[in-house]
Amino acid sequence: MWQGVLCGLVAGAMWGMVFIVPELLHAFSPVEIMVGRYVAYGAIAFGLMAPRLPELLHRLERSDYGYLLRHALAGNIVYYVLLALGVKLAGVAPTSLIIGVLPIAVTRMGHKDHDWTAFWITNSLLALGASVIGNHLWNIASRKVPVTLSGQLILFETLFALLYGFIYAQRMPRVLEIAAIVLLSAGVAWSVRVHALEEPVAPA
Repeated sequence: MWQGVLCGLVAGAMWGMVFIVPELLHAFSPVEIMVGRYVAYGAIAFGLMAPRLPELLHRLERSDYGYLLRHALAGNIVYYVLLALGVKLAGVAPTSLIIGVLPIAVTRMGHKDHDWTAFWITNSLLALGASVIGNHLWNIASRKVPVTLSGQLILFETLFALLYGFIYAQRMPRVLEIAAIVLLSAGVAWSVRVHALEEPVAPA
């Protein structure tokens, strides 16, 4: 179980980057950032999957394509456009704290003419870190911990997003933000402890 918790923590660290990228690329619209991220993600994923792609396509049924399309739209494209818009309008800390309520449902650079190079480098790093590495680690974590705990581990994304946001803004968290961080951390620690105590002991 602890390997799963560690994978969930690192996945959260990767996913936390999605909250800071709209600040780094503040001259670009949420739609442009979303397109950049998922074009880069698609290119990287295609390169990684190319050797296995014929076999995978052969195994997919017609209904699978509908599920994949709905998941891509709702879980990635629409979600990230709204997230990027939230960061632009409200800032990193409020947006990451709002996103942090998701586990409750689970368990119960200048102007645009200043260098598209930075745009694509940032989005490529985001695609590799958050989408490829983060999702892979989350898949490992979700297999090794109960679903009731995996929902809590998503909060690592919120905590790392807050950390990155405070570093970027070069400020300390406010009192209410500290209280939120402490409560989130305590909740995750308590949940991990409870599940660790309930985990069956392997026979000697």
